[in-house]
Amino acid sequence: TAFPTGLPAVTAGIKGAKVYDPRTGLTVWSDNPALHIRHVYQHAQFGKATVSAEEDARIIDAANACDSSTGYVVDGVTTTVALYRSSTVIPFGTAAKDALDDLAQAMAGSWAFASGSLYLKAGVWTGSVMSLTDSDLAVIVREGAQESMRPIQIATHRERAEKFNTVNVQIWDAAQGYKQVALTPLVSSSLVTRDGAALAQPITYAAISYAPQALHVAGVMMRDARDPLTVVLPVKLRAYPVELFDIVDITLARYGWASKTFQVVGREITSDGLLQLTLKETAAAIFTKDAFFSAQGYAANTNLPSPWIVQQVGALAITSGTDELIKQADGTVVTRMRVSWPAMTDSSVLNAGTIEIQYRQALSAGEWSRVQ
Repeated sequence: TAFPTGLPAVTAGIKGAKVYDPRTGLTVWSDNPALHIRHVYQHAQFGKATVSAEEDARIIDAANACDSSTGYVVDGVTTTVALYRSSTVIPFGTAAKDALDDLAQAMAGSWAFASGSLYLKAGVWTGSVMSLTDSDLAVIVREGAQESMRPIQIATHRERAEKFNTVNVQIWDAAQGYKQVALTPLVSSSLVTRDGAALAQPITYAAISYAPQALHVAGVMMRDARDPLTVVLPVKLRAYPVELFDIVDITLARYGWASKTFQVVGREITSDGLLQLTLKETAAAIFTKDAFFSAQGYAANTNLPSPWIVQQVGALAITSGTDELIKQADGTVVTRMRVSWPAMTDSSVLNAGTIEIQYRQALSAGEWSRVQ
């Protein structure tokens, strides 16, 4: 009789599992994505029974990055909260990989399980841990008396089908009772102009319930996609301490790289005992909140001069006098003009380049003649 018209709809706001925080040694509720990842990773239904000290060190770094306070602006009002927070429901039987993907996405970061260990990186800029130069390359292969070169693989572009300049974001919004809502699309006018059309990428953030954070994560994703250069680099074992998701800076004169920063996205030992790193270019501006969207990307592919830009020729000097005359075999004299200019220093001109002189009769509207 208490409910003559049937049971009412019942809803509740729930704070979920208590998670262990290796920074404090306490097991308490938290909305930190890195601690949620640790909880899933060690959960009896998902992952390992124990977490190593090395893994906890990576989790602590990511957790500290997530907890860094930041000001998100909503309707002109700045709210200071943690940079990255996560809230999600993980149904029983969900694959651990799917849960970890959603949680890493909430902190605009990456995770990987390699060689029996968890690697984790939050979406914040960290400095380079090692500098690599030509002397660190392991490109020479010796077999007996013969030598060959191990190739360096470089990919500089992303196919148009993989590009996007608009992100259509969906989240379960805490401000709207955790209903699934579509946010205002994140659009970069500069990228739309560069691409010639709107290229939309729909995405659902299963572990983000705060709209400004979701748009920041979408911005990181869109900026990162505009710096697609990757390189597979065989290196000597000096680089062995480098881990997945570390930042390294590389100086290779042949490619015009001077302390160019890359993130390690792959690492393996080759059959001949050398280390091979797969690297993707990156830059600090990619992770800057509310940063503009550069149509050219943030990491310059090379410092080599552009082949389309040639050094300007200095002021011409034209002389004609006795020294320029030529007496021919029949006794006639040919007058000439000597044209000179400051010495060129552009290597693209000095190495197989040319300088072209155009001339025509003064006050003439005729065609220009050319000589190189």
